[in-house]
Amino acid sequence: MLSTESKELSTRDLVMLLAKHDREMLRYIMTFLPQRADAEEVLQRTAVVLWEKLAEFDTQRDFLAWALHRA
Repeated sequence: MLSTESKELSTRDLVMLLAKHDREMLRYIMTFLPQRADAEEVLQRTAVVLWEKLAEFDTQRDFLAWALHRA
């Protein structure tokens, strides 16, 4: 679970949040790319970008909104 005291997200936290929101993220991406295989590829690439930008995430913000802004 995310620590409310820390504003930093750990890699473990990111993995948990991606697992929690992956279907919502995939549905969003599929509004632009109806081919599931293409959308899944974008989702995988998005996960990499989110990991690279992990330090920019503020735990006081909504993760899904932040993630979709980078998709």
